[in-house]
Amino acid sequence: MRIREFLAVLLLVASAGSAFAQKGAQGAIAAWTFDDGTANDVFGRNNGVIHGGVTFVEGKVGQAADLDGLFGFIDVPHSESFDALEDAMTLTAWVFVRDTGRSAGIWKGELIEAGANYLFRITYADANEVGRMGWGGSNVADVEGSFASDEEYQDRWMHVALVMDGDTIQAYVDFEPVDAINSFDGIDGSHAKKLKGSYSIFEDEPLRMGMSQGAAGVINNKTYLNGIIDEVGLWSRGLTEKEIQQAAQNLRLFLGVSSAGKLATAWATVKAERR
Repeated sequence: MRIREFLAVLLLVASAGSAFAQKGAQGAIAAWTFDDGTANDVFGRNNGVIHGGVTFVEGKVGQAADLDGLFGFIDVPHSESFDALEDAMTLTAWVFVRDTGRSAGIWKGELIEAGANYLFRITYADANEVGRMGWGGSNVADVEGSFASDEEYQDRWMHVALVMDGDTIQAYVDFEPVDAINSFDGIDGSHAKKLKGSYSIFEDEPLRMGMSQGAAGVINNKTYLNGIIDEVGLWSRGLTEKEIQQAAQNLRLFLGVSSAGKLATAWATVKAERR
């Protein structure tokens, strides 16, 4: 009897794990976990190119990319897979910042400067706004929706996310919505703001991690992140708040691209669903 019960539980866990992974993989464009000591995409489609002072250290989950704040950064060349971002997108990551006086993060576009200069950005502000985190998205036509937090995030891990679902844009830090500082509908507060697609823009620009360019509108004005980036995920759909939390626990397992620890994670998922 105990053997049958055990097998039944095992089957339930495996089924839940499969469904969990299948849901997470829907619309997945790329994921950079850095667990193998490279900046390769776990799907092998959008491998990152490492420049300058980037090493790999213990991260939030497995290994992570440690950027020296001087010349270290990673860029990911644009590929056809990014074209799927036309209708919606979600970007998630764990970030640990040692020096908040440099403006750099994860973004795609021509300039980090506010306005119709990028598709999305998660970036630290300049030295005059120490610890202030900024998020933004653009569809060029409507220009931009911006979010910011005045809380200081230095010297601790934080989870960041930006969701653009085709109609709205919303930023999150540590799984909580962030207030808007600029929005098209004129509404402030921690609610999604209007930003309709299409988001298929800046096709000639790479996705950059750890290096910003174009602050104050000067393209050669480049700054670099002094900190660590881990578990970067990109989807062509708007993830829910619950999915963002699930992806943060272990991105590979959420996407179903790793067998290590899948059984334990699936069982934890089953228990969580029952609460």
